[in-house]
Amino acid sequence: MADSDAIIALLARRHGIPPPVAGTAPAAAGRGWKMAAEEGLHQIFEWELIMLPEGSAWFRELLRSEMSAPLAVLVHRMSRRSLGRQLHARGLVRLGPEQIAARGRDLLDALDLWLGVHDFVEGPAPGIADATMYGMLAPMLGWPMDTPVARHAKTLPAIGAWSDTIARRCGFAPA
Repeated sequence: MADSDAIIALLARRHGIPPPVAGTAPAAAGRGWKMAAEEGLHQIFEWELIMLPEGSAWFRELLRSEMSAPLAVLVHRMSRRSLGRQLHARGLVRLGPEQIAARGRDLLDALDLWLGVHDFVEGPAPGIADATMYGMLAPMLGWPMDTPVARHAKTLPAIGAWSDTIARRCGFAPA
């Protein structure tokens, strides 16, 4: 996800967010959490949104609300086929739905424990890892689909409090 690193760094500079201090424990933790979001949670997010029946039905309806019904059917099928191949190549779909959900719950449980003792993902203030993790979690916390990992995310108190704080600080929610 090298492109996202460049985009996030640009946005961080524009909004006055300093880069993490290299060689510190918070910076190391931030890098680890950022990679967990990009490589783990991102794939699970895609799985739940496009491949899992509950998410796929919602995605199909979203497409129908934005384009003609025949085009929505085509885009939905193409998205599922393309993403299914990608997730297979990355090894995720070979795990099966229960193992994918367990992996997602484990990652979220670890993050909830971390955020239970730290205000932010990578230090005393929001940073690049917080932005990355928020980009993965905010849709799961807010979408109406009843998918296993999204449902679990909504039950975790530290993640919920952290998400609310990020939303307020970034202007996504009322103060």
